[in-house]
Amino acid sequence: MELVEPVQGILDEESANLVATRAIEIDRLSPGGPVAIGEVGREVGQVIPFGAQGIVDQAKFVYPAKRLNIFKNGQLIDLALIDAVVLDEAFLGSKAIWDLSRVKAIIPVQGHPSNIGMASIGGSFHPIRADEDRGLYLRIGQGNIKVKAAFAPGMITEVGIEKFRILNMDERVEVTDKPSILALDGERELIVGLKDTVEIELCRQGPRVVKIMEILEEAVRKGFFIN
Repeated sequence: MELVEPVQGILDEESANLVATRAIEIDRLSPGGPVAIGEVGREVGQVIPFGAQGIVDQAKFVYPAKRLNIFKNGQLIDLALIDAVVLDEAFLGSKAIWDLSRVKAIIPVQGHPSNIGMASIGGSFHPIRADEDRGLYLRIGQGNIKVKAAFAPGMITEVGIEKFRILNMDERVEVTDKPSILALDGERELIVGLKDTVEIELCRQGPRVVKIMEILEEAVRKGFFIN
């Protein structure tokens, strides 16, 4: 997958066994280390059948996902589609983040109480939908706001919010905790040194997302499945 425009579309929910009228190809990178923008890494091709062509308005049911652009010392070096998490440590030994005491800040592109992981924390007191033109910046610590969130499957944890603010499109937030680790989408990490300037920018340059449930409901209303 080449991480520059154009980007192939993805689905906002997993789906299978739909009637195939045309196909949408999904290219994705296997989990690994940091990937520079424009670098072509190992890719996995996947074809998903899609059966609603010609009966729905793509402008209504397809939208570009949000994305976090990661700038280090003025250079765009990586991106995240789910969240960026600032950790108070110099080396991340595991991709999974189990110790919330090391989490200093979370920047999710969306959040809902039904989510599991970092997105559930912001979503437990200020939900943000995937199609909303905004994100969140959360400082984790001893604050007046305490939320219960599904930090992991079967694990409900109380999390203290020191402060938070809404991020608008094209707005940047600087990583002020140094040295630290910036974990991206739970699968990659970026080292932030004492002299580094790292900024995170919210934008709408992510893959195109198809609203599968809404498309199928529209297909029902138009009698697509009736002989």
